[in-house]
Amino acid sequence: MRVIDNVGLTHYSPTDAYNGFTLFTPTSSTTVRLIDMHGRFVHCWETPWQPGAHGQLLENGNLLYAAKDDKAPFAVEFNGAGGFIAEYDWDGNEVWRFEDQYMHHDIQRLENGNTMTLRWVALPDDFAAKIAGGVPGSERKGVIWGEALREIDKN
Repeated sequence: MRVIDNVGLTHYSPTDAYNGFTLFTPTSSTTVRLIDMHGRFVHCWETPWQPGAHGQLLENGNLLYAAKDDKAPFAVEFNGAGGFIAEYDWDGNEVWRFEDQYMHHDIQRLENGNTMTLRWVALPDDFAAKIAGGVPGSERKGVIWGEALREIDKN
C-alpha cells in the first residue's frame, strides 16, 4: 500500500468552489485552524479541549467551538459526545462558556445571540415502553435515550 502525505492545497478550481474559508480541528488536536481557499493558514485558536462536534466562525470574528469532555457519560459510547461550548475572541480569549455533559454533535448561534444545542435525554419509562422495534439489550444501563434541543442564553 502506498501512502501519500498530502500537505497543503492539492487542487483548487475557483469556478467550482465557493470563495471562502475552512475552519477545522483534527480530532486529536486542541488547535482550531482557519485556512483560505489556497490552503494558507489565516488564523488559529488554542483550546484546552479536543473537538466534540464542530466550530463556527461568528459574524463578529469570534470562534464558537463545541468541545469534548472525556469524562462525559457518553464520551466513549456515543459518537459526537460534547461537554463544553466556548466562544473565543480573535486573540484567543475565552469570552463565554457553557458546560453540559449530555450535549452532543451540533451547535448553532441564533440571531438573538442565544446558542442552540442538541443533547441526550433519558426517555421516561412510559414513553420508552411505547417504542416498537429496536434491539433488546441495546439500552444504556436499561435506559432508552433520545434527543432534545436546548436554547442557551448568554447568562
